[in-house]
Amino acid sequence: MHSLRVFLRLTVLVILIQFMTILYIGCQKKKHPEHNTGMECISDSMLKIISFDTIKLRNLAEETRLTGKISFNEDRVIKLYSPVGGIVEKAMVSLGDYVQKGQALAQIRSSEMAGYTSEYKTALANLRIAKKNMDVTEELARTGVTSQKDYLTAKENYEIALAEVTRTKRVVKIFGDSTLEIYHMSAPITGFIV
Repeated sequence: MHSLRVFLRLTVLVILIQFMTILYIGCQKKKHPEHNTGMECISDSMLKIISFDTIKLRNLAEETRLTGKISFNEDRVIKLYSPVGGIVEKAMVSLGDYVQKGQALAQIRSSEMAGYTSEYKTALANLRIAKKNMDVTEELARTGVTSQKDYLTAKENYEIALAEVTRTKRVVKIFGDSTLEIYHMSAPITGFIV
């Protein structure tokens, strides 16, 4: 009986020492210099519109248990795709940001945009040449050096060049009226980036 008592006292003493050791190790200050607030995944614009409160212990007035899923209204979501291929040079917003209609979202460097701009500049040069050619042919037709048919051909070439300038100008305007190879993507509506 005496040895059982000694055994139980030793067992309790060992358990007490282990418990004290765990408490001592657990209560030491952490040696990690970084401070994790848990806010790193929330964007700045999201932090501006949400509020925080202290957790309080209160009696529950009414309890309703529901099952469900919290998500955004798919009918009010607009999926954006770049109309030109290229490399995103700069993203001005991030997930969760609140944006206004027309706000810049990204800049995309695109060889397609450079091509559209080049086509427009070529069309302008061709228009100037066609205009000069038409003016010279008109003067020559008036003096009788060339035929009226040559003048009508030159006038038709001028009209074709004018139509090409109009077409290429519209294409460039569709993609943001840029004279560079950069496409500026902007928000079509006001809302959150999801």
